[in-house]
Amino acid sequence: MALLKRRRPTATATRDTEGSEEGQDRGLSHDELPCVASMHPSSLDLLALNIARCFCHGWSSGRLAAWEHAFQMADEQLGPVQGSAFVARVIAFMRALMRERTGGLHYMSVGCTRICEDEETLMRAVQSAFCNDTGALKMAVAELTRMPQPECTYTLLAAQALGAFGSRAGHDFAAERHRQSLN
Repeated sequence: MALLKRRRPTATATRDTEGSEEGQDRGLSHDELPCVASMHPSSLDLLALNIARCFCHGWSSGRLAAWEHAFQMADEQLGPVQGSAFVARVIAFMRALMRERTGGLHYMSVGCTRICEDEETLMRAVQSAFCNDTGALKMAVAELTRMPQPECTYTLLAAQALGAFGSRAGHDFAAERHRQSLN
């Protein structure tokens, strides 16, 4: 069996660090960027963000270890079956975004407590998808893809699939956390 080389997407992932283009666009240094906590993320939202960061790191560096780290994080929180499936949904969302977005995508390191502008928009999309807020999801996807009408984009479809799966996984995860608290 051969691994066929595919067409390289137009977007690139760029790590956002102090003095980067992203920080300069906002006029902010790394320490002045907003905290992830300002988005009021659930544990599932944070997991999706960190998986997206692993994806971006693996995409930009070519290191598969970053993707393996994503699977390990998800397995720890959701278990090996749901964790792997959740990573697959996040990766599908990110791949669709990278194919449809023009220009680069900035990201922070896994576990960083700061969040850059692209990640804020990504988190709004994820949170909207988990809450099934179609209007907010379309606005976030339009901003991410830089397309005024994202109704027919693969990014929107992948985000909706992530939201549907995340809602189920989040519910199961919450039930598991509740069971653990009773013990």
